[in-house]
Amino acid sequence: MKFTVLIPTHNEEKRISKTLDALKNYGVVVVDDGSDSTAKIARRKGARVIHFKQRQGKGGAVMHGIRASKTRFVLLYDADAATPPSQIPKITREKADVVVGTRYNAKSKTNIKLHRLIAGKTFNFLARLLFGLNVSDTQCGFKLFDKKTIEPLLDECVETGFVWDVEILYRAKKAGLSIKELPIEWREVAGGVPQAEGLVKTALRMWASLFSLRKKISAAKTKQNKQRRATRTRRKR
Repeated sequence: MKFTVLIPTHNEEKRISKTLDALKNYGVVVVDDGSDSTAKIARRKGARVIHFKQRQGKGGAVMHGIRASKTRFVLLYDADAATPPSQIPKITREKADVVVGTRYNAKSKTNIKLHRLIAGKTFNFLARLLFGLNVSDTQCGFKLFDKKTIEPLLDECVETGFVWDVEILYRAKKAGLSIKELPIEWREVAGGVPQAEGLVKTALRMWASLFSLRKKISAAKTKQNKQRRATRTRRKR
């Protein structure tokens, strides 16, 4: 299988070098919208870099990266390499339109702190409730996409931030695409949001983003329905 490793970054200069060293045997695209030296370091390490001067958001960066990929399959990968590269051969052997790495399976090997585990599982409960998803870990930054089937859905997306993962999974399910979960190894890496206080604030913001996404999708549906009715009316005239 030919695939591209896609890393969205925002001010990751302290961690990107080590991660790219670990991925030296793979073709890597870094989509960066930060203001530090991440892009410069990534280029020096041999990665293909797409840099934006303005903030794109996680979802916006990932969509740019998928569209720019020159391979059929795209592996989303965190800049901190929380999922070790040893897991890459395992996920690329799977057959599905979207393969989602999960930290919340009995077979997963993780060291998640309790407060992060509670926040993560609560978020995923809300995602399943609001969007009808049967995915235990929507936010894991280790996903394999089949560009051929996923790219057509990107134009429908209304979210460019943290919860883009939820929307693309929701739209993939609606389109009848296959979604498979894969238990993985995962570890917390210093430099992210390690403290409970910071994590709680992030979790609250992400929970609010879920409800906001639900509203945006509903509004987009209403607009589309109005446009379809208007088109049918014009055709009858």
